[in-house]
Parts: sequence; C-alpha cells; structure tokens
Amino acid sequence: AEMHLRKCLDAEKNKRMQCLTTCLSIKCIISQGRAGEGIELYESLCKDNEARKYISGLELHTISRSLIDQKHYRSVIRMIKESLDVIGGNWTKEEQIPVYDLLCWSYMCLNDYEASLKYCKKKIMLAEETKDKKNQV
Repeated sequence: AEMHLRKCLDAEKNKRMQCLTTCLSIKCIISQGRAGEGIELYESLCKDNEARKYISGLELHTISRSLIDQKHYRSVIRMIKESLDVIGGNWTKEEQIPVYDLLCWSYMCLNDYEASLKYCKKKIMLAEETKDKKNQV
C-alpha cells in the first residue's frame, strides 16, 4: 500500500512539473514575440482537464506579465477572465491577488478606468481578507 501511494505521489509530482515546464515554455514563446502561439498553447493547456488542475495563479501571472510587457492588454484580460472562470476556483486568495492586479493594470492601459477600479477593489478586498486571516492565527 505504501509503494502504491508513493507511485501516485510521484505521478502527481511529474504532472505538476510537466505543467510548470509548459508554462515556462509559453512565457518564452511570448517573450520571443510569438504571443498568438503562446496564447494558443496556454488555452490548450487549460482545456486539458488533467493539466488544468496544476495551473496556479503564479503561472498565469508569469505568462500574463510577458503579454503586458508587449502591450497585449486585451489578450491578458481575455486570458485571465477565462482562467478565473475555468480554474480560478482552485486558487488561494494569495494566488488571486496578483492576477487581479494584472487585470487592473491592463484595463488602466486601455483607459477603461471603471473596469480597472472594479478589479482593484476586488484585489484590495482579497488582500484585506488574507491580512485578517493571518492576524487571527
């Protein structure tokens, strides 16, 4: 039984590492100016039910940051919103805060200050909840 459990844990670790490697590859592809290709690869990763559970807010933040550096604000907004709908429920509040921060920034860069404010408020609310939780411990 212990051997079976160890094999299962190793398999989980391998899947997580494959997902991390894919996310880093996506970041590199985007950094090379191939944003469309990187977004497609990320979207296919999100459609894979098995891989999807290993994508954290940190990976999304890293990929989105590369897109923002190249001024692909609309792509960032679409990608983040779709990811929040599909996999965001699995993320901790700490993981969600930087993702909402990128939504604020992207909307601000598009001069949509109302939308930017909406996501800034969401980010602040999550940060306050996280701070309150840490103070209770």
